[in-house]
Amino acid sequence: MKRLVSFAVLLAALLAAVFFAACSKKSDAGSAQKVTPAPGPLGKYNPPLTVQFARSTSASDRYDEGYSLEHNEWTIENEQQLGIITKYLWTADASQYNQKMAASIATGDLADIFSVNQEQFDMLKRNNLIWDLTDVYNEYASDIMKNAMDSDPKQTNLAKVNGRLMAIPQLGHTLDTQVLWVRQDWIEKLGLPEPKTLADVKRIAEAFVTRDPDGNGVNDTMGLVFQSEPFSNLTIGAFLAAYHGYHTGWLKDSSGNLVYAGIQPEVKQGLAAMNEWYNQGLITKEWVNLSWDECVSIILSGRAGIFMGAFWFPTNLPQFEQMQPGGKFYAYPNVSADSQPAKIMTDIGLSYYVVNKKFQNPEALIKLANYMYEFYYGTSNIRDQRPYLFNSVSQGYENWIHNTINNVWLPNKNFAYHLTIREVIETGNTSLLNSESRGYYDWIMKYRNGDNSEGWPWVYNFVFGPDKGASETAIETYVNNDLILLNEYIGSPTETMITRQSSLNDLRNEVYTKIIIGELPVSAFDTFVADWKRQGGDDITKEVNAWYKENR
Repeated sequence: MKRLVSFAVLLAALLAAVFFAACSKKSDAGSAQKVTPAPGPLGKYNPPLTVQFARSTSASDRYDEGYSLEHNEWTIENEQQLGIITKYLWTADASQYNQKMAASIATGDLADIFSVNQEQFDMLKRNNLIWDLTDVYNEYASDIMKNAMDSDPKQTNLAKVNGRLMAIPQLGHTLDTQVLWVRQDWIEKLGLPEPKTLADVKRIAEAFVTRDPDGNGVNDTMGLVFQSEPFSNLTIGAFLAAYHGYHTGWLKDSSGNLVYAGIQPEVKQGLAAMNEWYNQGLITKEWVNLSWDECVSIILSGRAGIFMGAFWFPTNLPQFEQMQPGGKFYAYPNVSADSQPAKIMTDIGLSYYVVNKKFQNPEALIKLANYMYEFYYGTSNIRDQRPYLFNSVSQGYENWIHNTINNVWLPNKNFAYHLTIREVIETGNTSLLNSESRGYYDWIMKYRNGDNSEGWPWVYNFVFGPDKGASETAIETYVNNDLILLNEYIGSPTETMITRQSSLNDLRNEVYTKIIIGELPVSAFDTFVADWKRQGGDDITKEVNAWYKENR
């Protein structure tokens, strides 16, 4: 059976290859003569080195006038500073990137340097299609890059085979997670206690719905607001976590085996509670139809009092204080429904930069990554000297995403920035800041000095700031009390996941939603569990545990 599934997956990739062949130009990757690299992490190629990339694109990608995908701030910077000329073998919309990459791997028509997910990375390793980067990494990686890679060995080791580095992992942030956002000015106006338990949140939601916290004499304020995709950014996942349930991911059971979190009885408890809240009007009746943009509009309009969302959510609300004078959203740690603290599950979710085995200058990837690490975290102040590399000066949108290699981070850097900014405010020692954290610090100091004319000082104060109400302050509670729960399965999709996971997720989302709004009884959860197991879940569980026994 597994051979049949493997053949089906390969056949799908080959068919995709035929489909995409008409819109892809033939690869010259690996055919160019080797260019001797200049020594050092940022040594410049002379003559210049042309590198072909593959890239995902989006309809929202924007460029200043006269610039394009292959000619922009970053392609010019890389050519001037590193002697690297950017070309694209192919691009694809983000929704089709993985499909087109699978086709590219199946035909062997690969770019020189490209980004892949875990499944694609495993396929490339098995077929010996990518460089072993160990030697060029040891020779060319900067100290900043090495420190980043060494700071989270668990992630870095996933890019290795028998101790050899086969890719540069796009290091994840396991602390970049969800918090509870509450209208603090409404809490203060109504004389309510701050939320420490789920029961507190319920009392707050009841007051927000019934006691006219905005004072306009109209019954138009809401309790909890979620978006229609139940596990997107404004998620119901944090509510389930209050009952120690999780909609996805894998947990270790009492026997040491992995079990799928989304079918555990704790989830049933959480759904039953959500149904009760929904019937009482504490969760807005509109939520099953609310898009992301509509949720943001509701929050900006001043109608929403509580939502559960990512630590970075205020970046969507720079105009909030201007639209709602005196309005304050505070971030709180997620709450529990009982005496046991609530944990938040996160996932490493790695992707990787790899180099085509035929390409003769694999160190180019290291040099490109070095430059981005220097741009963000170095002492040369590139970001301050050339701010247009980060944001468009004329339009205000993000330019850093235009670089071919842009997802290079320090693991959990955002939480580290929060701690650093607190120390700088306490000590005045601004030498602790790098170019990125200095930008956040400057915004925060503007806010603390009463200047929020641009909106962003408020945003960054309530993300990275040192005080109560900032999202990273809430996350600090998670860190100090060991409340971050990692998904135990970090392998590539199993064979049955590839063929069945999407439909199983659709089944889960439908049943969860219908239970919450009362279209199905809570007992339907038990039927869902049986259906999940029968429709591929049991096979996935066996495959996940086979991986776990080999890799733990």
